[in-house]
Amino acid sequence: MPRRAARIIDFMPPGAVEHDVIRIVEGPEGEVPIHGDLKERFAYGRLAP
Repeated sequence: MPRRAARIIDFMPPGAVEHDVIRIVEGPEGEVPIHGDLKERFAYGRLAP
């Protein structure tokens, strides 16, 4: 079986006026199917959208 790997990095740049979320997706080895949904939540995830 071929080796596969994915790396996902999420961060919010410090000092930005707007609240941006940056996501970097890398496939350093092989192919990996990826699906993403963004569901924003307020109050540190306590409140459902």
